[in-house]
Amino acid sequence: MTRYSGLIGFATKSTETAPGVWTEGITERKMTGDILDARLSQSIAESVNPSLTINNRVSVIGDRFSFENYSSIRYAEYLGQKWAVTSIQVLRPRLILQLGGPWNE
Repeated sequence: MTRYSGLIGFATKSTETAPGVWTEGITERKMTGDILDARLSQSIAESVNPSLTINNRVSVIGDRFSFENYSSIRYAEYLGQKWAVTSIQVLRPRLILQLGGPWNE
């Protein structure tokens, strides 16, 4: 099993940047764990550029902060890039993160 070590982005604060426009503030935490699945897929639909998706599942060891704020996890850094977290499974003491497409800030 491959080990994981990277930054996990939590949306912990929102600020109103203009009337009716809210921007999420991100808090990054360094977390470690394991890569459970490593899959890559490309979707060639009705677009010029194919959309790249990784279907990796990452199991990270949670701490108090991560269990209190797991619903605000937005992305996980993997292979030098930030990937959107599409689902989270809580299996104490671990959080299982399903990764999807690239995270656009």
